[in-house]
Amino acid sequence: MKQNLKIPVALLLCIAMLFALLPVAAAQEGGLSGEYIAKNSLGEVLTRVGWEISADGKELTLTQLYRTPAMDAGMCYAGEIAIKIAHVTGKTAKEVEDGVESLKLAGFSTAGSDLYVLENLRRIDFGSVQEISNWAFNGLPIEELTIPGTVKTLGSFGACTALRSVVIEEGVEQISFGAFKDCKNLTEVSIPQSIKRIGLNAFQNTPWLDNQTDEFVTVGDGVLIRYNGTGKTALTIPEGIRSVCCTLGFTHAFQTLGNDTDDSANMTNPDLLTVVFGPDVKEIYGACYGLRKLETVVLPEGVESIGEFSFFQCDSLMEITLPESLRYLFWKETFGTFRTDPEGFAGELDESHLYPYGSTPTVTFLGAPLTAHPDEHFYEDLHVMWDGDGYSLTELSCDLSPGVIWHLRYSPKYAEEWEAFDPGEDWGYYMVWNPSGLTFAQQYDAQPFYRKGDANLNGEVTSADAALILRHVIGMETMSDMAKTLADVNGDGRITAADAALVLRYIVGLIHSL
Repeated sequence: MKQNLKIPVALLLCIAMLFALLPVAAAQEGGLSGEYIAKNSLGEVLTRVGWEISADGKELTLTQLYRTPAMDAGMCYAGEIAIKIAHVTGKTAKEVEDGVESLKLAGFSTAGSDLYVLENLRRIDFGSVQEISNWAFNGLPIEELTIPGTVKTLGSFGACTALRSVVIEEGVEQISFGAFKDCKNLTEVSIPQSIKRIGLNAFQNTPWLDNQTDEFVTVGDGVLIRYNGTGKTALTIPEGIRSVCCTLGFTHAFQTLGNDTDDSANMTNPDLLTVVFGPDVKEIYGACYGLRKLETVVLPEGVESIGEFSFFQCDSLMEITLPESLRYLFWKETFGTFRTDPEGFAGELDESHLYPYGSTPTVTFLGAPLTAHPDEHFYEDLHVMWDGDGYSLTELSCDLSPGVIWHLRYSPKYAEEWEAFDPGEDWGYYMVWNPSGLTFAQQYDAQPFYRKGDANLNGEVTSADAALILRHVIGMETMSDMAKTLADVNGDGRITAADAALVLRYIVGLIHSL
C-alpha cells in the first residue's frame, strides 16, 4: 500500500514545484499575481514587470523588476499584461482593462503612453515616476487629480471630461503640450512656483484658462501661458516673465499647425509688426507662430532656449539674430512657412500631406555651437533625411559655429536623385521631406559674419581693431563700407574715438557685449 502511494505523492510534489517556478498567476490574498517577461531573439531577458490584480479586478499594481538600458523606460506593458491576466481568468483582455479602476506603479521612472488602454482608471499612485508620457492617461473618467512633486514632467490627461480639479505639488517642473487640453469641466488648477515651462495648448478648451482675464496670464516661475491683449501692432513682454509658452497672436490657442487650415479668423493680433522679449525671458515656445506681418523680433541676451513653432509662419520676418546666451534650439519648424507655391515647385501634392516650405529668415548665431534641446528627440527631428513613410535614410552633420550666418531655404528635388545629390561645401545641414515622390531639401548657406567692432574684418575683435578705428579717425586709414558699419560700435552714425574706447573696454572685460 505504501509502495503504491509513492508515485502519486511524487507527482503531486513535482506539480507543486512546477507551479512555484512558473512566472504566471498565483493566488495572493484572493487576487492574482505574476510576471511579464520580454526576451529578444537570442532568448535574453529585456524586461521583467511584476503584476498583481485584486480579486474583483479593480486594483492593478505594476512593478518594474528589470529592464535593459536599450528598452524604452516609458513602457509599462499594460496591454500585454492584460492579455496574460485574461488567459488566467477566462476574460477578454478588453474586459480586464475596463475593469481596472485603480493603478499603482512601482519602480518605474516613466508612466508610459501604453497606459491609455486602462480607460476606466479613477485613481493613480505614481510611485517613483518622474515623467508622465504624452497620451498616457487621455480620456480617463477621473474627477480629481493630484500630481506629486516627485514627478518632474507632467504629460497628458487630455480630454478627461470628468476632471474638475488638479493639484500639482511643489517640485513638478514642466507641463507638456496639450496636457489638459479639452478637459471641459476643469475649473480648479493649482500650479506651484517650481513650474518652469508649460507646453502649447496645455489648458486649451478648459474653463479654468478661459476665466483668466489678465492681459499677461502667468503661473509658476514667471511662465506666460496666455496673452489676452488684442489689436496690437507692437508688443513688449514685461519684466518678470521667464518663459513665453503661448502664441502671442491668438487669445485662444491655434487650431492646427498645418497648411490646410486658415487660422486668421482665430487671431486677435494679426497686425503685430514688432515683438520685443523682455529682459528676464529665458525660454520661448511657439510665441510668434502665425504672425504673418511680423517684421522685427528683439531677443535679449539671456535667452537660453527657443522651441518649435516659435517663429513659424512668419512670412514677413526677413532676419533674426540669436543671442550669445542661446544654448538650445528646436529645429522642427522653428523657422519657415508652409507654401502652396514655393519657388521652383511645379508638382502636385496629395491633400493628406503638408505643402513644402517657402523661404525663411536669415538667422544669425552669435553664441557658441548649439545642441539639440533635451526635449527634442534626436532620432525623430534632428540631422535626419526622411522618406515619405517617415523612415530615416541617412544622418547628416550640422555645423552651428559662431561667426556664421545661416540662410535657410527649401528647394525641390526628385526623390530618385537624392543619393546623387551633392550638397557641396556651401551647404550646412539639410533635411529631406518626401511626399508623393518629391524631395525638399532644407538648405543653409554659410556666409561670413562679422561682429560689431571687427573693423579689420578678420572675424575677431582685438586691440588691432581699436587702433584701426583711431587711425581712421585721424585720417591715416580708410575703411570699406562694411568696416565702417562695424566700426560704429555705439551706433550713433559716426566713427569716433568713443568707438575705439568701447572696443578696448570689451577686450579687457569691462563690458561683455558690443
